[in-house]
Amino acid sequence: MKKYNEWLKEEVELVSTTSIPVTPTDAAASQTVAQKAVYQADKTKLKNKAWKASKDEILTFWKSIGGNSPIQLKPIPYNHKGTTIQEDGIRITGTKEFIASILSRMKELINFENNNNKLIISYRQSPKSLIPGNKESYMFYLQIKERGQKTK
Repeated sequence: MKKYNEWLKEEVELVSTTSIPVTPTDAAASQTVAQKAVYQADKTKLKNKAWKASKDEILTFWKSIGGNSPIQLKPIPYNHKGTTIQEDGIRITGTKEFIASILSRMKELINFENNNNKLIISYRQSPKSLIPGNKESYMFYLQIKERGQKTK
């Protein structure tokens, strides 16, 4: 979240140095339009780019990982508010058979359901698979969250 806030601050500074008019009555909406305009006009002023590995780098990394490393999954804090998109988690999409085959290799994750942590899991059919002509597809999501303090 900190990097996003820093990026947003830089964007707002870029907007404030341009001549794009922002009316006080609709400042929030106009600022968004202004930010988009500045971004489109001069993408080179954006300092930070998200990291992305090449396919070769990914394969090299993947091959170098030991076969039986313990899963390093950090639980979401109990008092966490807001989105968990940037927290540790797993998303598997595809057929029921594919999802089952992957889950069969990750049974160690079941052990994260204990007195201290709980599994946050979801398994459902993709709404798009209900549209005629689309493939039948499913989604499985998993995250771990700390349990709250038990009250006496």
